[in-house]
Amino acid sequence: MNQTSSRLLVLSFALMLVSMNSFAQQRREDRREDRREDRREERREERREERRDERFPQREKQLQSFSTLHLQVNQTIYSRGTVRLAQLIKQQYGAVMDGAEIQRVTVIGGVTQHREAHLQLEINNRPAARPKVLRRGQSVMQVDSREEINSFQLEVMGDAFIQAVVLSVGMVRDQGPHYPYPSPYPTSLAIHQMVNAQQPLSLSSLLPYEQRRVESIVIEAQSRAPEAELAALTDSGEFLGKVDVQGHSFRKVLTLKRPVLMKNLNLHSFSPVMVERIEINFAY
Repeated sequence: MNQTSSRLLVLSFALMLVSMNSFAQQRREDRREDRREDRREERREERREERRDERFPQREKQLQSFSTLHLQVNQTIYSRGTVRLAQLIKQQYGAVMDGAEIQRVTVIGGVTQHREAHLQLEINNRPAARPKVLRRGQSVMQVDSREEINSFQLEVMGDAFIQAVVLSVGMVRDQGPHYPYPSPYPTSLAIHQMVNAQQPLSLSSLLPYEQRRVESIVIEAQSRAPEAELAALTDSGEFLGKVDVQGHSFRKVLTLKRPVLMKNLNLHSFSPVMVERIEINFAY
């Protein structure tokens, strides 16, 4: 009886050891599997981040509204040369010019050999201000540009040393996240432009790369006449809607008969109306 009990005790102890060893081995295997699963999840998350970066590229920093930029140039030019201002802004401020209005440009420098140098400011390869003569000191150029800026540069004709350029930035329109889907929020633009029978307001000049269709426009304006009318027409002359104005200062909503691309839309008025700001609501 004692021998049988001893054998059962030994067998129970052996089974306990086997069970404990099996349990320990299972725990080690579970930990290894957990580590493998963690690595797989990390790789899946990396792939998701890569796909997200491809779909939603990082938004570049914009300039601050009503700010002043001091660009160090220190460039000597012989006969003819170009100062690439947009590139200097990106290098020295880490920002892009998207949505920015440039109000004034001051060039600091001088000429060599007692000669004059001529300055021409260009936006999108077109003159953006009257040419100026640089002798010694500062030359100030007034700019009135609300178009989308792709290139921004200073052309110098003559022998000159450009020490610095100071930019006065006006309103900077928020360009919104560059996602494949459009932002649901309206776009607000400061205009400050006179609209009359000879000078309509072309919306394509404000946001030339906008591909969405306009559904309605909120207009803040001032009229010189006690009664006026603002009408929305396409380039082909199709009438899309109008607002009647009574009073010198007003805020009105112009709802279009149908959504229209911005590049085809214009605002007309037979009486002089100073459009201060518009808010564009897009169709989705």
